[in-house]
Amino acid sequence: MTDRAVLLWIHGGGWRARSEEDGSALAPLGLRMVPATYRFVAEAHWPAQLDDVRAAARAAQAAAGGLPLLVGGDSAGAMLALHLGLGGVDRPGDVRAVLAYWAPVDPVDPQWRGGGGPPPPPGDPHRPPPAPRAPRPASRRPARHTRRRPAGRTAHGR
Repeated sequence: MTDRAVLLWIHGGGWRARSEEDGSALAPLGLRMVPATYRFVAEAHWPAQLDDVRAAARAAQAAAGGLPLLVGGDSAGAMLALHLGLGGVDRPGDVRAVLAYWAPVDPVDPQWRGGGGPPPPPGDPHRPPPAPRAPRPASRRPARHTRRRPAGRTAHGR
């Protein structure tokens, strides 16, 4: 099958281990799988993890040959994928779509839709720092961005 896009898969594991899920079940859909790793919280403080996956995304883009870049992950990896999708790798909009499995946030939950309390404090891993030289987004709540690009899909439940 011809590759239709590149999927950068970011592993989960609660920020301190690597889960076994590797996203390979998505490869038969025409996705070229590229694994990404990041330093665990015992090795580096936030936002080092986001810097690590941004570097992996840049390498995936360089090797993509013009194919669209998708980012996905499970658990902590899903959270990092949402950060890349909302903040961009190098600029907002350079990620075509996000697949977030079992993310620690739920953009369709009413508390995340336009209200749910004040935004997280600076330095909080639930607040996506923008890509370098990127304009600051009007909102940091995922649900406000899912109505625009990039397309997003989250999966929660059993």
